[in-house]
Amino acid sequence: MTPRTMLCCALLAATSVFSVRSATCSEISSAGGRTTATNALRQFYASEGNKHAWAGENLEMAKQALQHLQNAEQYGLAAGVYTVQTDMPPASASNPEQVARFDFELTASVLNFLTDLHFGRAAPDYRWYAGSEPHADFDPAELLRKALKERRLDAAIAAAEPRNPFYHRVKQTLAHYRKLAPSVDRLAPLPALPADAKLRVGMPYAGIGSLVERLTLLGDMSDPVAARDGIYTSDIEAAVRHFQMRHGLAQDGVIGRATISALSVPLFYRIRQLELTLERLRWMPALPPGPLIVVNVPSYRLWALDTRTPASPPQVEMRVIVGNAARTPTPLFIGELRYLEFNPAWNVPRSIEQAEIIPKLARDPAYLQQQDMELVSRDGRVFTGGDALAALRAGAVRVRQRPGARNVLGAVKFAMPNPMNIYLHATSAQELFSRHRRDLSHGCIRLEQPAALAEFVLRDQGTWDSDAVREAMQPGPTRTVLLDTPVPVVLLYATAVVDRQGRALFLEDIYGLDKRLIRNLELQRTAAPRIGPASFKNHADYRW
Repeated sequence: MTPRTMLCCALLAATSVFSVRSATCSEISSAGGRTTATNALRQFYASEGNKHAWAGENLEMAKQALQHLQNAEQYGLAAGVYTVQTDMPPASASNPEQVARFDFELTASVLNFLTDLHFGRAAPDYRWYAGSEPHADFDPAELLRKALKERRLDAAIAAAEPRNPFYHRVKQTLAHYRKLAPSVDRLAPLPALPADAKLRVGMPYAGIGSLVERLTLLGDMSDPVAARDGIYTSDIEAAVRHFQMRHGLAQDGVIGRATISALSVPLFYRIRQLELTLERLRWMPALPPGPLIVVNVPSYRLWALDTRTPASPPQVEMRVIVGNAARTPTPLFIGELRYLEFNPAWNVPRSIEQAEIIPKLARDPAYLQQQDMELVSRDGRVFTGGDALAALRAGAVRVRQRPGARNVLGAVKFAMPNPMNIYLHATSAQELFSRHRRDLSHGCIRLEQPAALAEFVLRDQGTWDSDAVREAMQPGPTRTVLLDTPVPVVLLYATAVVDRQGRALFLEDIYGLDKRLIRNLELQRTAAPRIGPASFKNHADYRW
């Protein structure tokens, strides 16, 4: 039996291990054309004439590949998923079956690794409404073939990693936290405070020494101070405020139950949060260079940046209000901002009419007038006669809030068409931005600084400047402004992010999505080894 036939048969024999559908040697040999998600392995060997990929002069490359697979955790992946069950044969191996099986298993594992590094391992939480299929041009088989030809496996890995402005900062922070974990986790536990007790400056605390050491290791205290008679000093308080800022807590410098709890979280959990963020960033498509708007739901924050200058900081950053965790969580998707409406009317969704407006109108017939609302019939005319409550209950009319000071959308709406009718908008309730937890909306994103975002998206369009934006936001008729080029908007969910100062920020899992993703990844870890994704179209779950 020739080595080529032996390899072909090894491909067939290993299908029970790697969940590849049965195929004849001729099918494997004849695979060609553009690589698809279901034939990358066969495509790879067909392009090499069904010859061994890792034998001969590539045996040293095989050692490098095995090392990369063992170090998969540095990319936020699970090393145990990419195992090669057959021992690596020596250069003088006389067992053709072992050589062929090892060759196939290593190729399959490397393709899995490259694919997971690019796509992620779990089914995405996102939906795409930006007009293009994500990851359409990624070809792991061609990437590996080129890497072997050029003897540059590291180049293939770099090419497979996501291209977005956040990924590499999170990856670097993950490496830092892995090194940091043994030192922090060996520290003595912080003593618990009595129920409802608060630790303030000047008060004694038995755990001051451990607290200072912990804050120093975590980077919140750059110049550690001596624990003076176990007293909580103003120097320590400043470091606690910094820690609270990084962990989504009220930045009051007062140590209570929530701060002690956050300080006591083992670093393996923070490492897991960073890994989950890398997984979610892999789901994102390679967006075109240019303006980009990102909203991270758990941090209640928006950034607007230009990816053509990746080293520069975001040009707009602000607090936002997101959907209520218990009732109306903000859906996660990638859309396109296509137009702005200055002084918009609010067309109230039917769900809000039924849950809130109808009960209030039933209690107070003047409710609509007080809120500057009107009823509109199906043909668009204002409803002026008859039983308003009955017509609304029957669905014969809908509620519209007129533009003005009471309008919940404020002075401007940023429209990104999607089936859920989610958009960004100003708000008349500015006082809500001072709250620590801001999941308060019906799902849309309320903006703290809508004028700044309007200036950002309109800056290259005609004569729009800050004066023109502010004039358009003054009370007046509704005005729609179409964007010359749509701006991608990413509604992200990441409980671990890294800001432009390089600080690691850890946030509450307000929607419980981290827990769900951890379960999904654990299921993938224990599943049979895969070769790669079956399909990524329409964001379906994928497996080979």
